Amino acid sequence: MLLQSHNWVAEIVYFPLDTELLRVAQQGKPHPDGVGMAVGVFRLFTGRETETGRMLKHFASLGA
Repeated sequence: MLLQSHNWVAEIVYFPLDTELLRVAQQGKPHPDGVGMAVGVFRLFTGRETETGRMLKHFASLGA
């Protein structure tokens, strides 16, 4: 396996959030997923302010 326990892995995929890469890399440790990226870049894509809590709640409702 190319991934080792000291490697840091992040995925920038919105759906599905639980990708094969993250499953392999996780090994019981927390890991970032695409939700943070989606919420973080909303203002850049749209020019509108981000309603972070509302967006996170929406992603959670999708089973993300």
